[in-house]
Amino acid sequence: MQVKIEQAFKVFNPPLFDRTEIWQGTESGTLAVKLLFQAFYKSLIDLGYSAGNKSGDVAINWGGKRSNQTSETLYFEHAWGPRHAYQFSSTGVNYNHRCSNSRKSLTQMDVREAKLYRDRIVAELSRFRTKNFIEPENDFVLVPLQTPRNNYFTDVDSRFSKFALDKSDSAYWGISQEIILAVEELDLGLPVIYVQDPRDLRDYASELIIKSNSKFITSKHGRSIHDYLSSDKCKFVVGINTNALNEAIFWGRDVISFGELIDNKNNRIIPSSVDGVMLSDNEDLYWEYMVRLYRNTWYLSDFVNPIVVKEIITSMGKLDRVDTMEKLYV
Repeated sequence: MQVKIEQAFKVFNPPLFDRTEIWQGTESGTLAVKLLFQAFYKSLIDLGYSAGNKSGDVAINWGGKRSNQTSETLYFEHAWGPRHAYQFSSTGVNYNHRCSNSRKSLTQMDVREAKLYRDRIVAELSRFRTKNFIEPENDFVLVPLQTPRNNYFTDVDSRFSKFALDKSDSAYWGISQEIILAVEELDLGLPVIYVQDPRDLRDYASELIIKSNSKFITSKHGRSIHDYLSSDKCKFVVGINTNALNEAIFWGRDVISFGELIDNKNNRIIPSSVDGVMLSDNEDLYWEYMVRLYRNTWYLSDFVNPIVVKEIITSMGKLDRVDTMEKLYV
C-alpha cells in the first residue's frame, strides 16, 4: 500500500514547530495539522505501508478538495467540536463531508452519547470566556462575521461569492457589509451584535453601516464569541458557513445559516430564514444534527492506532467513528 501525504513532505519538515510561508494559521492550528500527519505516518509505518509525496493508492490531504488531486483521497480538517479533534471524509470536509444530508433514525444510545458529547464540548468552550465580561442588558442576535477567503464562497454560488477571489483589503469590509445587509433583511426585531473574525485585525469599523441599536465588536476588543454565545440573552446566531454556528448549536442557541454547514439545500436541518423550523422547536432535529457531529469526530489517539488507521484506509473513510469502533472492538 502506497500512501501519498504530499503536504507533510513539502512544508512541514523542517521546521517542526514553527509556521511556514504556506501554513500561516495559528500556532495551535498548525500544530494540529502536524500532529495528525505524524500520528498517521507512524501508524502507516507500523502497518508496513509506504508513505511519501509520490502518487499512491490513496492520498491524505489537509483542507478542502484540490482540483489536481488524482488519487482517491481522504480530506482532513479540524473537527466541528472540539476543534483539537478531527473530521475527515472521502468527499471533502465541512459542507462536503459524506455525512451531509445523511438522514438516519436516532437510537436511544445515539442520543445518550450525543448528550454526553455536547456537555463535554460546552465545558471545553467555556474556557474561552473572558473575565469581567458585561452581559448585554437586552436580548440580541449574534452574527460572527467571516473573511472573504473561504472555499465555500468559491464552491457554492451566493451573494457572498463575489468577494471570494478579491484579495484587496476592501473585500473584508465588503463581505462584512453584505452579511449585515443579509441579516437586516431577516428582520428579526432585535439589536444585533456583529463580531469580527478574530484572525482579521483590519480596522474598518468606520466603513460599515449598521443600525443604531446594533454593535460591531472588533477583534481588538478582547472579547470571545463564547462570552456572547453563553448568554441566555442570545436569541439567534446568524452567519454563512462559519464553525461558530456549530459552536452556537453546542451552546443550545437557535441558528440561521445562509450557508449549508453539514446540511445541503435539498434537505436542511439548519434553517436559512426565520420562517424555517428552529432547533429549539424540534428536539429530534437538534439531536439528529448533534449525532452527526458526534459520530464523525475523531481524535489523535485514533490515528496512532494502526488497527484503526488500517480500517480507515480500507473503507476509504466510509465508516463513521462509532461504526468503526463497534466493528473493531465489539
